[in-house]
Amino acid sequence: MKNLVLYGGCMNPPTDAHVANARMLAGNFDRTVVVVCGIREAKPTTTAVDPLHRAIMARKAFGNTGAELDLTDLDRPTFTTTVELDRAWKERLGNGWTVWHAVGSELVASGASHQADIQSWHDGERAWSQLNFAVLPRPGFRIAKEDLPPNHLVMPNLGHTESSTMARTAYSSGNFGTAGVHKEVAEHVQRYGLYTWAPGPRRQGILTLSEKSRLAVVHDPHNPKARAYAGLMPEPRVPAENADAVVVIGGDGHMLDTIRAIRPCVPIIGINAGNLGMLLNDAHPTAIRTMVSEGTPFDIHLLPLLEIEIMGLDGKWRPEKYYAFNDVTFGRGFGTRADKIRVEVRGRRPRTIPEVVCDGIVVASPAGSHAYAYALKAPGQLLETPVLTIVPCAPFRPREWQYSTVTDDHEVILTAIDPHIRPARAVVDSLSLGDCLAIRVRMSRSEGVELAFIRGCSLADKIADRQFPFTFC
Repeated sequence: MKNLVLYGGCMNPPTDAHVANARMLAGNFDRTVVVVCGIREAKPTTTAVDPLHRAIMARKAFGNTGAELDLTDLDRPTFTTTVELDRAWKERLGNGWTVWHAVGSELVASGASHQADIQSWHDGERAWSQLNFAVLPRPGFRIAKEDLPPNHLVMPNLGHTESSTMARTAYSSGNFGTAGVHKEVAEHVQRYGLYTWAPGPRRQGILTLSEKSRLAVVHDPHNPKARAYAGLMPEPRVPAENADAVVVIGGDGHMLDTIRAIRPCVPIIGINAGNLGMLLNDAHPTAIRTMVSEGTPFDIHLLPLLEIEIMGLDGKWRPEKYYAFNDVTFGRGFGTRADKIRVEVRGRRPRTIPEVVCDGIVVASPAGSHAYAYALKAPGQLLETPVLTIVPCAPFRPREWQYSTVTDDHEVILTAIDPHIRPARAVVDSLSLGDCLAIRVRMSRSEGVELAFIRGCSLADKIADRQFPFTFC
């Protein structure tokens, strides 16, 4: 039998103790998965920062531990209980695997008197008696043999004392040196000012680089100006996955391609070598080089991506998830008939339009509301507005429907009516995914991109300026 261990927790933020435990577990089990738990109403620490920040910090912390990372719980409306998690992984793995759950020793304390924290969980008595636990020693919680659950392993004591509570307290009081977190996690926390008293999602921050910063350069090979600009960037260059920042040179289309290719947790600085350049800086490469080497701060946005699931022509939802920065379009390909599409909005305020006759429907993020959706006469949204924009292309019926906006905690489902005579296809940020029966769109809580701009000319500034004609960065 092979052994899988699930190491779950808020990881808010992940500390050196979490990282050391993950590395140790990876060395003792056949497979180790770090599970970052979703929102728990009874545990305010799960909402101390935006889930997108938790996803990025987890990627930075656990990337080189030998453990896998599971962030899917962040995108669920409520967290998955340990018993449900155990059942799901056993179904996924099938026979030949034993599933273990790594827990701190504080959760088994007083188990002999049936007062352990695990026993108070949802379905806790069943978890205690039937599940397998790898117990991690925690300072101040002695492991007594009589307190341990029936199926257990006691793991080595690594001597780490760091905790997420200690880290949050340190950051809130400005004592950054005592937080006990990975260097890249600390940089992310300070970049966005996390764990301070100020409320809000904190998706705008400050990026400061230096002459020693490692840069990757990705230019549009089909753009002569971009090729020339790329030659002006400093050497040596590193791969994107090892870079402190990625410099993207080209137009908006090339930027979208790059976001798709290098998505997770590397700040991107764009240099416009195209036309509009909404997602890039209108600056010469030598100016960007100087700003980086002199440590001039950039404004940086952390922007969530749209998450899209596709129902294939066989009527089954595909296991793959796709991501879009701007928008996803669902509708007519090369057919001559208008589309008939059912629009469903699921969430706190569910709504349905049973049938829309049109050439297609666009679902856009706030940034994407200034792209295709804007061309279709939908209003552009300020970058911080937590909404999804839904707009039809060439609508015929219902005639009065021009667009809708819903808060970004809703899910939008678009379904083709009569697909055998009116086939529809999904296009994600101009990338066609082919014909399908339906798509499901939501704002991701675990996938995002960081875009950096010259201060005063950020994407938020550009979008705000569009509300006032003749005023531009």
